[in-house]
Amino acid sequence: MILSVTGSVFEHMFVKDFEKSFGDLDVVPVEPSLTVGGGSATGGLPSDLHLWDPGLGLAAFLVTVDRGRLSGHDRVTLVRARSRLISHLTAGLYADIASVAEAMTDEFGDDPEMAQESATLELRAALRLTRRSADIEIGFAQDLVGRLPRVAVEMLAGRVDLRRARVLVDETMHLTESQARLVVDEVMDRAPEPIRVRVSRLATFL
Repeated sequence: MILSVTGSVFEHMFVKDFEKSFGDLDVVPVEPSLTVGGGSATGGLPSDLHLWDPGLGLAAFLVTVDRGRLSGHDRVTLVRARSRLISHLTAGLYADIASVAEAMTDEFGDDPEMAQESATLELRAALRLTRRSADIEIGFAQDLVGRLPRVAVEMLAGRVDLRRARVLVDETMHLTESQARLVVDEVMDRAPEPIRVRVSRLATFL
């Protein structure tokens, strides 16, 4: 089932970036490696970078970073920050993909097969994918937006990456929508543990 992306949590969270004067851009230093007040003890990255929300501010800051001037610790922090941003952007990408399928459904509402075929063709052309790859990407996008919105929200916030999102989607595929959401909520709310292990264990009892 394809749910509307318009007015969704995706739109709400992305719009917030444009409503707050570019967020962290207000305090982004020109030379991050020379930061005095906001930098780390080694004069590298801001000490609170791990708290920055993924979005325009973080993206603008990361393009100014000279990783060659960072300590080993700060380079790990940089990896984590960029990973959060990638997850954030990836969530937006799959919301976009789901919206393409939604548009085709609106256009060919009385012909579901034509709608699916049109969405596949559009995505194949846009991303240069094989037919099978395009179908897989559309299905995954629809699962994120419609079946498991909690996973989409966690990705958008940079707390779940694409690899873990795919595990959550794939390992709950045999469950009903309500069961799958219960498993995801339990996995997200519990202490750290390999996601595949947690999902498989919980899904076995449903």
